[in-house]
Order: sequence, then C-alpha cells, then structure tokens
Amino acid sequence: MTLYDTNLNYALQELLLYSYDFTPIRKKIFDLFMRVSPLVELQIIFSIIPPIKTSSLIQDNVKSFQKKEICVKIYEMIRNSLNSHLEKSLNRFPKLKQSSKIEIKNNTDRFSISIKIKNLKNFTPKLIFAIASHFNVNVLGYCDEVRAKISILKPKLHKPEVVLNTKLKRVRATDMRKFLTLDDKESVLEFLKQPEVKKILLSNFYPYGAKKSHIKTEITFDVLKERVIAQKRRRILLSNGVYKLLHDVITPYTSNEEFLKIISNNNILGFYSSVRTTKTQEIVTAIIDIDISRFLRTSYSILIIWKLIIAFTEDLIRNLTSSFQLPTPLVVFSGNRGIHLVYRLEKDCINADFNYLDFSELYILPSQKYLVKNKNSILHSKFTFMRTLMQAILLYTIKNFAIQKIPKLIRNQLGILNTTDLFKISLHSNNEIGILLDTTPNNSGVHRCFSIHPKSGLVSIPLNDPITKLIAKRFKEYNIVKKESNRKFVIDNIKRGIKASYFQFPPVITKEHIKYLLQPDTLLPYLSLIVRFSDRWITERSTMSMKYWLDIYKLNNFYDYIKSILLSINLNGKNIGSFYQKIVLILKRSSIRTKAFVMDILDDYFFKKASFYSIKARLDALRHLEFYYLLKSNELSLLNSEKFELVHKTPFDRKKFHQKFIHFFNITLVLLVGLSKNNLQIKSNIDLAIKKLYFRLELLLREVNLLRSSNRDNKNFHDQLKMVQIACMYNILIKFFRNLKPFLLLYS
Repeated sequence: MTLYDTNLNYALQELLLYSYDFTPIRKKIFDLFMRVSPLVELQIIFSIIPPIKTSSLIQDNVKSFQKKEICVKIYEMIRNSLNSHLEKSLNRFPKLKQSSKIEIKNNTDRFSISIKIKNLKNFTPKLIFAIASHFNVNVLGYCDEVRAKISILKPKLHKPEVVLNTKLKRVRATDMRKFLTLDDKESVLEFLKQPEVKKILLSNFYPYGAKKSHIKTEITFDVLKERVIAQKRRRILLSNGVYKLLHDVITPYTSNEEFLKIISNNNILGFYSSVRTTKTQEIVTAIIDIDISRFLRTSYSILIIWKLIIAFTEDLIRNLTSSFQLPTPLVVFSGNRGIHLVYRLEKDCINADFNYLDFSELYILPSQKYLVKNKNSILHSKFTFMRTLMQAILLYTIKNFAIQKIPKLIRNQLGILNTTDLFKISLHSNNEIGILLDTTPNNSGVHRCFSIHPKSGLVSIPLNDPITKLIAKRFKEYNIVKKESNRKFVIDNIKRGIKASYFQFPPVITKEHIKYLLQPDTLLPYLSLIVRFSDRWITERSTMSMKYWLDIYKLNNFYDYIKSILLSINLNGKNIGSFYQKIVLILKRSSIRTKAFVMDILDDYFFKKASFYSIKARLDALRHLEFYYLLKSNELSLLNSEKFELVHKTPFDRKKFHQKFIHFFNITLVLLVGLSKNNLQIKSNIDLAIKKLYFRLELLLREVNLLRSSNRDNKNFHDQLKMVQIACMYNILIKFFRNLKPFLLLYS
C-alpha cells in the first residue's frame, strides 16, 4: 500500500458520517408476526445506489481530482462488503437450510439483494431481522440511496402482497450508534489521569519490567474524533510540531503530568499493546480473542450470548490447565461483548536459529515441502507458530465442547447438530454466523490494555478472581460485568483502594510448556489437522471426516515422534533412563491399540538387542497394522478375479497394490515375532492361526512349482504366474489377519 492509498483511506474514514436507519424494516417484520397469521412466505428486497462519478456526500469534503477515485473505491468497498456467505452459513442448520434463499446482484449503477424466506415457523422476527440487518454494513453510509421492499404471501393467495416499499432514511452515524467522541474527552481524562492506570499500562508496554526497559512493545492508541468513531494511530504530535511513535516517547520513568499532557494534546482514548517488541521483534504475548458475530448479537440478547461465552471460556480454561498443563490465563473483558485470554511468553521462549524454529517436533507435521518453502509458515515464523498453536488449543476445545452447553434457545432455533457450526478459528471462514475465536493478534497484532472501549465506553477489566485465578462467579452475569466495567465504578474503586483485581498480570508460558504441547498425545495431531486443511477449512469438515483424520494423525504423529526420540538417544549416555520413562509415559497416554507390541520393540532397542533401522521397520509395520485394522478395515478384503484386474489396470494401480502387499508382509513378520515372544492365555488359538498360515503358504508354493516346471519355456506365463502368486499370498495374509483380529484386539 502506497502513501497515497493510505491518505485515501483516511479521507474515506473521515467521510463516513452517515448510515441508514433500518428501524422501519424491524418494525414491519415484528408487526407482521404480531398481526398477520399465518404467513406462507416473506421476501425482503434491497435496492442500493452507490455514488457513480460524484456524490453530494463528497462535494465539499474532497479535492476535485480525488472524487472519481473515491467513488471507484467506495463501489469496490460496497461490493466486497455485500458479497456475503450468509446463505451458505444458514445451510449448516437443517431447520434453516430449506427455508431461506439469498441472491445478490451487482450492476454498475446499483446493487440488489433479495432475501426470500419460506416455512416461517422455523423463524422468529428477531432472526429474520438479523438476516436483513446483516447487510446494513458501515459502507452503506457512502451510498446515495437505499430502498427496501417487503412482500408477503398469505394462504390461498397466488400473488405476493407488498406491505412496505420505502426509501430508507440517511442519518448521522452518531445518532444511530453510540460511541465516544471529543465531547467525552473530560470523562476519559478523569479515568486516564489515575496513577494506577498508568502503572497497569506500563506493565503491558514493558512486559519484563522497568529493569529491562530496552524490551518494550509497540503501542497503538485510539484518537477521539468529533463526528466519527475513534481511530487507531501510532504516532503522536509533540509540542515542537514533530510526529513520533508513542513507544519512543513513553518510558517507565515518564511522569504522570507528562503522560497526561501527551494524552490530552493528542485526544487519546485508550491504548493497545503489541504482542511483539519494537527492536528485536520478539513475541512476548499470546492472545485468544473470543468475539460474537453480528448475526448472533442481533438474533439473541446479550444475556444469552454471555452465558455461551462464559461456558466456552470455562471449558477452554479447563483444557489449558488440565489437559495441557498451562497456568490459568488472564481473562480480560474486551470492553464490549468479547473476552481476551492473555499469556506472557518467557524471554527467548521461541528461538529461530537460521530462520527455523528450534522445535524438532514441527518436522513431524504434514506438508513439509510447503512448510519449508513458505517463509511465513509454522517452521519459520514465531508469530505464525504461536497463532497456530493457539488455534490447535481452540480446535481441541471446539471438538470436545458439549452441545448441551449451548443455550437451549440457540440450539432449538438454529437446529445445531455440531459445535463446529457455531465456532470458527479463522477470520476468512465462510461461516458468517459463527463465533470467531480469533488468534490473529499473535501475528504481530495488538490487544487492548485496561482502557476504554471506543463504542461502549466500558473499561477492559480482568475477570479473574485474584485468589482462585478462575473467572469470578459474579462475572458470569453480564449485567454485573457491565456495571463493574463502567469507568466511574472503576475510578471509585481505585480511589477507595479496592484495586487488587485490576493489578492482575498474564501468567508466563515457558519453553517446557510448549515442548509438552508438541507431544503426540496433546496438541500435535490438532496442529497437523490445521496444517493439512488450513484454519479456514478445518471447521468446515464433517464430524466423521474430522474424526477420521484426527485418528490418522494421532497414529502417524505417535510413531514419528517415537522414532525421532529413538534416533536422538545416545544409548551409552547418562540420561537414558529419563528418555525411557518419557517414552513409556507417552505410550501409556496415547490412544494407539498396539501398546504391548510397541513396548516389546522399545525393550529390544534400549537393551541393545536390535539396531535402529530394524526397530524403525518394526514400528512402521505396527503403524500399518493399526491403520488397516482400525481405520481402513475395508482394505482387508479378499481379491477376486474382478478386483485382480482392477489392481493391475495401470502402472500406478500395480505400484499401489505392491506397496500394500509389502505392508501386509511386514506386518505378518512383526506379528509372528511379537506373538511368539508372549505366553498368552489364547496361545492355542494363535498357534492354530499360524499353522493355517504356514499350511496355505506351503500349498501355494507347491502349486506354483508344479506350474513352473510344466511351463518352463513360456516367458509370458511366468510373468503372469508371479502376479497370480502375489495375489494368492495377499489373500492368504488377509485370512491370517482375519483369524487373528479378535486376539490382537484383546492383546493390545
């Protein structure tokens, strides 16, 4: 983006003084549900006219040479904002799938949006208005005209009846939406002049304290404006007329008077701290931001939504502390409707030597070729790594979040079947309805620190109990959160000395914590899922698909992780015992079914009875055994003449079949060795299965030798005989596996 583009964007922000009033639409929808019954169908059509070449809105505010460019820019902004995935989002829910249809048409001179709703018993007036107001985006304020038409179809009528056809009123944004302006400057200064506020802010700007003041974060701040919402900036104007970055001006030793003067002269409303440091570009903070979609905010009361947020946050905290052995995060009210979970990272917690992160576990992840080439991937970028790690924690929580914890009203109205329909972990997800679990601040982003929200005017206060560190019970009610985050309430508490809850700081994540998270029995399979399918598409997968791929990666990650540890061990070293205990502990916690076989193989390696390459081959065979037994049991089918032709149809098919045969052959060898070493109660049944295997192989060998001797001179016959021999051996191994299956499951 050029400097000219940046200036153009600033000009556009200054022009956004108006919006359109959707109140007539809301009143008419609620009126129809109250008075007209029954309704068969309802249709809402919006006709939107953007500024084409010039607009009365920009006549007096912009230089003449910029007018045409601004109109083009506005047109693109409107088109992009209206290009909604709302209909696809509604299709996630069976009750709404067959009842709604949305069409958006873009022309050079106007936009048209048609919302058609049938089977109205599945909808409430609030839900219908939520669909309509979804298209009441900020950029409509640039438009010259917005018209709305509502039509209804009653029983026994063939033609729809138009009940509303009106030109929506353009009103000032300050009249429609509440936000802080320059008129609120005095009350803002009253809050920011408290010395305790400055102390809390400095603890965020200097994450490792005043003694390490060279390590500081980038600072962003909100600037109060006259008629528009506060805007983010990073540079302040000094008394000598020079602009400077705020983090270059404020130090731990800045006096209260000087601090307040900077705030007053620059009309500062609130502060944001970056997750990275200014010079060394180290990541110092990890953030999870829980934010509610506009659709849900319009459809349901904040009291219901807050209960859902708290239920999910408590589940998330339980997973962080119990499943992943992390300290309880600092939970911060965003100041409006959301919640932030904040961690501080230990200094040099994540190192990148030669532009690669020093976590060997990352080389177990899939798509290694892509990860190595992409310089912003999880292998190279600390910020991408931390973002993806937080996403993996969220994916784990979404998958295990009980659907019963979603408020009954939301469950029944939307017909929710899967929790993945209600949550998303990517800003770019097509799910317009989902609750955004945002981790993008970890990508060099910012988070609000003990400051006033520009829209609500509430303060972003910690919600933890200072003693238990869990979310305080009183904050489970939104009305109490709203009351205690009021800036006057906060000021009164500070003046009375009730400020312990405000002086809570993020707990520290160490390198040991991260190493624990990267184990195959914790987060590694979920990281693999996100790398394989991307954060945008992973929540789009069906429940069965996600379960299948999760099982695949639990299996692959476990065996790859064990092999990587074995390869790095010095069998003559002093720490050999701790390595052995670590592997045994991971083995016990894992979900694999062949634990007894793996234990035998590990004993052979640690007691130097086999080489690493022999152990690796046996572990690979066990991986394939579990894959074919539990995840791809349909592959254990016998070959008939038709299947035989299919697997030999092309060179690729032949190669695939031969690889599969080699897997089965190696599995058989491992089973024969493993089962012969153990004195089991079912030994007689296993002996019978092995005897049958030997008998069938001996019989096959005898028949093959007879055919060879009778057709010595026919080369084509010998080639065909090899293929038939492999197919017969394949069937013999399949029968062997089938005979052993009940005993193997019991043994494992």
